[in-house]
Amino acid sequence: MSTSEEKRSRWLAAFLLKTNLRLPDDLERLDGRYANLDVFIKNVPRAHGEEYFLDLKFVFNAVNLEEAHDVAEELAAEITHTLSFVSAVSVRVHRPVFLINWDAGMTMRDQYVYGRYPIVEPKESLDATMWRTVSLMSEHEVTPAKRSALRWHTRGTRASIFEDQFLYHFFAIEILAGAETFIGKVVDKCPHCRGDLACPNPHCGKPEHRPYPKQKIALLLREVGLS
Repeated sequence: MSTSEEKRSRWLAAFLLKTNLRLPDDLERLDGRYANLDVFIKNVPRAHGEEYFLDLKFVFNAVNLEEAHDVAEELAAEITHTLSFVSAVSVRVHRPVFLINWDAGMTMRDQYVYGRYPIVEPKESLDATMWRTVSLMSEHEVTPAKRSALRWHTRGTRASIFEDQFLYHFFAIEILAGAETFIGKVVDKCPHCRGDLACPNPHCGKPEHRPYPKQKIALLLREVGLS
């Protein structure tokens, strides 16, 4: 029997996320969806002087414990990259906490326990409204270009030097713009007045062409209202 034909079990994975995001004080747990996954996020209690963390848990399907381990790590990274993009705050996987078979009615369960669960708590504001945006993004296909852009954006939110932040975020914009297919053609602009350039030959008019990389970036920023 191939892996795709084997019975798939439900698994519950738990990760600690290092971030300055936190749930509001009146929200004990944020329950949401990411693609087809049930996701649960809580603030981790913090003693004075300790670091800030979020407790991320999600339920997913996998054939066995080894496959579940690999799938859980990929999903946790994808969730944190998307959350970092939506919040514009650094979010990264600090470490896995546990992975356990979550099928109903079992008395013996396969599981991994990864170590000590530290006591902690975060800042900023992670609420249901922000998570709805994360959930909406998960409904669209995550292409290799989008995945790469999310990684660079996450690096930008983690960077402590302003120049690095700018560079990493620009990489993300450049990758997204390069992967977009823009309908129609563009006309080159005068570098002084920004008007459309025209050919001196009256029969040519204003030559149009597919947008170059720099023009794709400008079109992308215009689409999201940043031009």
